Amino acid sequence: MQDALQEFSHRIKVITSGTSTILMKTLCLKGTVRFLNDVFAPKKAEINKVLYNLSLFRSLNDRNLRTFYPEFVKML
Repeated sequence: MQDALQEFSHRIKVITSGTSTILMKTLCLKGTVRFLNDVFAPKKAEINKVLYNLSLFRSLNDRNLRTFYPEFVKML
């Protein structure tokens, strides 16, 4: 899995939106960690001085990640 994440991270681009820059690598890794059942991952995250809820939706059989996105909460 580590090799796959490293390979994936080399292909990631930076998304720029106004004053905040979010690395896709960070978001993808946070989504992966949130998806794992045996890991106690936080449901909120601070990225570039902004607080987000890490919304995650699983498939009906609970085996696949349907969608994951950061939901804006507030500026810190």
